[in-house]
Amino acid sequence: MVLAAFAVASFCAFCGHVLAAETLIIPQGRIRGTVRQSRDSNPYYAFLGIPYALPPVEDLRFKPSSDVKLPVMVFVHGGGFLMGQATSNMYGPEYFMDHNVVLVTIQYRLGVLGFLSFGNAEVPGNLGMKDQVLALQWIQENIEEFGGNPDSVTIFGESAGAASVSYHLVSPLSKGLFHRAILQSGTASCSWASTPAWLARDRAHAFATLVGCPTQPIETVLDCLRQLPTETFVTTLNKFHIWFKNPMITFAPVIESPLSQNNFLPDHPLRLPHADVPIIIGVNNKEGGKFYPGLTGLYFT
Repeated sequence: MVLAAFAVASFCAFCGHVLAAETLIIPQGRIRGTVRQSRDSNPYYAFLGIPYALPPVEDLRFKPSSDVKLPVMVFVHGGGFLMGQATSNMYGPEYFMDHNVVLVTIQYRLGVLGFLSFGNAEVPGNLGMKDQVLALQWIQENIEEFGGNPDSVTIFGESAGAASVSYHLVSPLSKGLFHRAILQSGTASCSWASTPAWLARDRAHAFATLVGCPTQPIETVLDCLRQLPTETFVTTLNKFHIWFKNPMITFAPVIESPLSQNNFLPDHPLRLPHADVPIIIGVNNKEGGKFYPGLTGLYFT
């Protein structure tokens, strides 16, 4: 499982020096791409699994996450801040590669690993959102090597991905990292898109208890959690749903403690100034349909 990586797809017809070779040299080293085809058989280069940060394991766990340049579109996947991935089999670039854009799909920490919060400076929460910020910073620094224009970046997402985009519109950490936004079926003001700070703390302590860790002092709790294998976080979270069939999100973005450094969300989104950029907001057809039977008891064949 690659936690701190994303994919870049670039339309080949206008990629300048990207056409010269499938291997690119960026400040972090060499990356090798593959040639694929869009729906209309247009060739494009795909660069997959590009690391933009060290894997958040062990001591790093729970620490902050051509000459004509093409516009860049950055997709943030949904999944309730719990599941989802940026792989091409789920969110393939074929449609976009029939247009003159560079497409980037990003991955970020999810569930407990991405949104655990004890409401203090050590674990303030929002690590998954800070992963997204780090990816946007990487794009600003490197996307020109893929034929993209760092001054023309559109971020877009669906469901929790749309809520993520909405958070970037108000977060001080995201300022200047994008220039347009598209929200599909979600905003930061949705009831499911955030967790009250007190509830986030209660859930963090409850999770620590479930995996056999102490709940105090915080240093001991973190030492215990950091020693656990990743699989334990995944399997234990599956036991943590209080309302499994209905649309409840257990770990989500939270307003951070004023003591935390690199504060992603210092206040409620409605009280924060928002980025002055063009925005498109809409709702996808049949959005949330899979939750309907659980809410109503009605099943259709």
